[in-house]
Amino acid sequence: MNQYRLIFILFIGLITTTAFAQNKISGKLSDHETREVLPYATVRLLQQDSTFVAGMVTDSLGHYRISDIKNGDYLLYFSTIGYKPKVIQVSVRQDTNLPTVEMESDNVMFRRSNRNWKFFYTKERPFIDSAKQRTS
Repeated sequence: MNQYRLIFILFIGLITTTAFAQNKISGKLSDHETREVLPYATVRLLQQDSTFVAGMVTDSLGHYRISDIKNGDYLLYFSTIGYKPKVIQVSVRQDTNLPTVEMESDNVMFRRSNRNWKFFYTKERPFIDSAKQRTS
């Protein structure tokens, strides 16, 4: 009788430990064209319905690490100035080290000129005729 009680207690303990498992997601961000790291980019962990779970900013080498994540399916949302936001789906069941995430340029550049920051588009954007809903 005591043997069955011990097995039952161990089984319940295993289920409880698995249900409350805390994991981490880590990885690195880089530029798609140049492969240079992207420091100080925003990383957000979202539930599937886009509810905010956790967030952080990448370090100077483009690395990020989000800890204390429960098992589940999530979205990782990456954003930084001058790049198109990127969203990837992640299924967390254990500690996860993702491959390098590459972000594409948004064709907007910032340059410093005489103590002032100015921005300009690096590519010409098409003219949109709103009356005809066409681009030329």
